[in-house]
Amino acid sequence: MTASSQSTCLIEARGVVKSFGRTPALRGANVQVAAGEILAVMGPSGSGKSTLLHCLAGIFPPDEGEITLDGQRLDQMDETRRTELRRTAFGFVFQFGQLVPELTAADNIARALVIGPTGVGLGDEGTLYVADTLQSRIAAIPDALHRTTPLGGGGETVAKGGYLNSPLGLTMAPNGDILTTNGADGNLVETTPVGAEFQPFNTGFGEGALFGLTLAPHRQGIYLVDDGNNTLALLH
Repeated sequence: MTASSQSTCLIEARGVVKSFGRTPALRGANVQVAAGEILAVMGPSGSGKSTLLHCLAGIFPPDEGEITLDGQRLDQMDETRRTELRRTAFGFVFQFGQLVPELTAADNIARALVIGPTGVGLGDEGTLYVADTLQSRIAAIPDALHRTTPLGGGGETVAKGGYLNSPLGLTMAPNGDILTTNGADGNLVETTPVGAEFQPFNTGFGEGALFGLTLAPHRQGIYLVDDGNNTLALLH
């Protein structure tokens, strides 16, 4: 299976081989997909269509061959790195629903939206700040209100690591600083727009409890979303 384009190649597979036990699914597949290209993979049942797509997206590692995404070798990545890419770089509509039956269709979609960048806040001069959970950083997108093209690389890094520990929620303080809640330890972290971090505040919620936050100006505090108990807490 091969597709070509005159545009820049975004995804490329060369000589991809994949077998399940003694049953071969792909025998040296080659494909190139350009940025912005729409590609339909067609063939009879059992010809390897789904296996090829799963390999291109990093769900299955190939037995042999090379798979490149935007210059990065997927076939050389471990499962953790491939999982990060699937969360941030791919969108899937599976042949079978893969849905959580207890949730509505909208809630099923929302589950995927809270993995990776989860909190956003609008700062001065239209700068959008984003909490990047996977990379434990705060990213900035300058002139977000007026941009007509995406900012490559996930935005400009304001702060990374330090007191930031898988930040989830993000909101802007009245003084222009950035407030985030850590998903990994429940701490509240204040960061300036130039990346300086203040000593974190222990909210007492612990790991995996906090999801989001916002200011409570009329209560002189901060509302915290307790994901563990599905409640809203007020922190003075």
